[in-house]
Amino acid sequence: MKQEFPGQREDEELLFVFRRHVLAMRKGVLATIVLALGGFVPFAISPANSSLLWIAFGGVVLAIIIFLYHWVGWYFTVYIVSNQRVRQDRQKGLFNSSVIEVALDKIQNIAVEKRGLMGNMFNYGTLVLQTSVGDLVVTMVPKPMEVREKLQKATNRYKGEVDEE
Repeated sequence: MKQEFPGQREDEELLFVFRRHVLAMRKGVLATIVLALGGFVPFAISPANSSLLWIAFGGVVLAIIIFLYHWVGWYFTVYIVSNQRVRQDRQKGLFNSSVIEVALDKIQNIAVEKRGLMGNMFNYGTLVLQTSVGDLVVTMVPKPMEVREKLQKATNRYKGEVDEE
């Protein structure tokens, strides 16, 4: 049997995978723009001094490194929903990662919160999986109501409850 995700059990079926909204990288993108453009300020002030291009080059290189740091954290953080559990594989920076799993039968409630103009404009929100031992909070979930509905159906199926349709 071909595994579809790391740590998949033999009798486990992958239902869907999601990640945080691409806007979760907004701070990294903003820092990238500021550094890339900021590196050119000394050259813009004194264009006759061509050695100042090294500062601009350094700003661009630093901007790329910062962007890649944020992109890696976003891209490699995934939420895997199977017919048995919800698994959060979270990447923080380049060298730190964590895995949190919540069995579907432990989920007591699934709450969604969309806040502010940006959340409503770009359709993202916070998903809270409430369990008896604590909550799994996922911020900046794209289309949070759709993800909640899929999770609720998976939880109901696992618990043997009938889906309301």
